[in-house]
Amino acid sequence: MKTNWISGLLAAAALLAAGQANAWDATAVDRDGGRAYIRTNVDTAEEAQRLALEDCNAKGAGRCQLVGTPGMGRATVAVVGEGGLGVGWDKNPDIAAQAALVQCAKHGGTHCLIADAAWDEGTTWSAIAMSGGEVQIGLSKTAAGAEAEALKSCRAKAAAPTHCALPPHGEARMGHLFYAYAIGKRKFAIEADPDREAARTSAMEACAAQSGSDAATCVIRDVVETVAPAPMPPAMEKIIAEARNNASKISSVRATTVRSVSAVSTSCISKCVSGDCISKFSDGHTARWQAPFVQDPVSHEWVWDTRGCGA
Repeated sequence: MKTNWISGLLAAAALLAAGQANAWDATAVDRDGGRAYIRTNVDTAEEAQRLALEDCNAKGAGRCQLVGTPGMGRATVAVVGEGGLGVGWDKNPDIAAQAALVQCAKHGGTHCLIADAAWDEGTTWSAIAMSGGEVQIGLSKTAAGAEAEALKSCRAKAAAPTHCALPPHGEARMGHLFYAYAIGKRKFAIEADPDREAARTSAMEACAAQSGSDAATCVIRDVVETVAPAPMPPAMEKIIAEARNNASKISSVRATTVRSVSAVSTSCISKCVSGDCISKFSDGHTARWQAPFVQDPVSHEWVWDTRGCGA
């Protein structure tokens, strides 16, 4: 499908590159409440992490922390059991669910059940920004976001960042595309198409049409593929339905966990330095104790377990 999209006078050596892809997911867990808080389809990794942690701190029962690494176009599945919590990530929802179940059981959980699940679709829109003959591609969940990312990438990488601008006829586009860049002696052309060869052909034709007697100098300089959005697969729909069906069973596990933690937290106030703890109890007496050094069941890092007032 020929687009006759962008062509012009070659002012500098060109670079066609994809900017950072958007639509991120992130997960925070509340160990005391036994729950995961998942955010998906967020424009930046940092924002996804911030929102997941905010959700956990606002709705959770106690210790919240981020787990895993932000990603996109994948499933996130959280599993809760009596005494354990596991989170798994993968583009294959069944693999993510299995990984979460294994982690729950591995770290002491019994009767582990799928509790929360979410799908991140990945990038949808793309746009380009130019400075002379230098070109950058921006990717995002929205047209405006893609344009903003393209400008941001251009200003960070172009030789003349103050000249970065969106081309007059280079509107943001939705979906999986190939951007082909053809360069001649004096002219260049950029074309986008869902088919790689069609994009290359269109770019060469546009460059040749612009170049006149120099048409023979046109060559393909680069072809960049955008990230395709990933629709939710049927397997993910089944996992989400399973999480809903498990809600009543899991609520009792979570409630027991929260009541247990609340009883401990109200019975003493502890101050700890590198596992050396002093707890002051409600009746006024104090006790010094050494916290155990344990492996965190979700992050797998070794930490001082300062819960329990030394009990």
